Amino acid sequence: MEIFTHKKLGSASIASASNTTVYTVPDATKSIIKIIHICNCTNADATIELWHIANGGSAADSNKILNGFIIPANEFMQIFTDQGMANVGDFIQAKGSVNNALTVSLFGAEIT
Repeated sequence: MEIFTHKKLGSASIASASNTTVYTVPDATKSIIKIIHICNCTNADATIELWHIANGGSAADSNKILNGFIIPANEFMQIFTDQGMANVGDFIQAKGSVNNALTVSLFGAEIT
């Protein structure tokens, strides 16, 4: 029988110089992302790019979830989804326009 463990899957402050990994599916696990929460804790607007990348892959237009989406200063955005991550090692990466201005948190369930 599969066990669903609802939890905060990952959280990270997002860099601007390179992609930041927010979550990787652990061994013997599948995951479902239910909420993507993005917070801009600065006094300036910032844009975000977000990718769902297969194990062994890299960020590309073909696996991009968000492209240059603006998060206004001192605001947040929540995306409600049923993004399945069926393979061990699949991961979510993000990149911001302003270094460490954005924090991305993922909420959902791990299935073991």
